[in-house]
Order: sequence, then structure tokens, then C-alpha cells
Amino acid sequence: MSAVPYAAAGVVMYWWGKHSDRSQERRAHAGIAAVFGATALSVSLLANSPTVNMVGFTLFAVGLYCAISVFWTIPATLTTGLQAATAIALVNSIGNLSGFFAPMFTGRLYVHTGSHRISFFVIALVVAAAGLGLSLSTDAGT
Repeated sequence: MSAVPYAAAGVVMYWWGKHSDRSQERRAHAGIAAVFGATALSVSLLANSPTVNMVGFTLFAVGLYCAISVFWTIPATLTTGLQAATAIALVNSIGNLSGFFAPMFTGRLYVHTGSHRISFFVIALVVAAAGLGLSLSTDAGT
């Protein structure tokens, strides 16, 4: 059961990446996938059905991994050389910091609320905000 979301994400991620490459469009592909995943996670959290939960978490994994795979192509397309390396390092550093602080934050939310559901809603909100930001951003100066 734990492999289902990742297997589905792997299959769809391949197709989504090919579509992004063919259309030469990155931001909307990453943004739409992120918003889709966040919506699926939110629906899953509102349901009290194991089947709906499994489908929701699977669709969340699909959206998140599709967004990530396309997202990592963006810094290299906006800059070149040392600037591209610096941009990728900055994004990676911020991601590593969130990987350090997020468990503490979600743990505190659990202590205060008694439920992991609120933490997952916060995760869905952050993913949706990132997706909307990517979808609505423009190439200033290019």
C-alpha cells in the first residue's frame, strides 16, 4: 500500500515532464501540479474513508512529484553558469532548512491541537501557495 502513491507518481511524472518539455513551458506545469496535489491532500484530509484517503494521498504524491520534477528545470533556464549554480544552491538550502524546521513545527502543532490533520492542512496550504506563485509569476526581463 505504501508503494502505490510513489508508483503512480513515477508514471505520471514521466508523462508530465515530457509534456512540459514538448510545450517548453515550466512554471504553469509546476504550479498546476502543486495546486492539484494540495487540493487532493485537502480533500483526503476532509474525508473519513480509507479509500478516499488512499486516493487523495496518491494524487497528492502525483501532484507533488510532478511539480518538483518540473520545478528543478526553472533555475537553470533563467540563469547560466555561476548564477545558475548559485540559484540552485539557494533553493536547495532553503529546502534543507525547511526539512529541519518543519518537523519541529508540525510537532508543536500536534502538541497544541492533538491532531496531525492541522499539520497536513498547513503543508497543503504551503504547497498550494508555491504552486500559485509559480503559475502566476512572469519572466521579468527575459
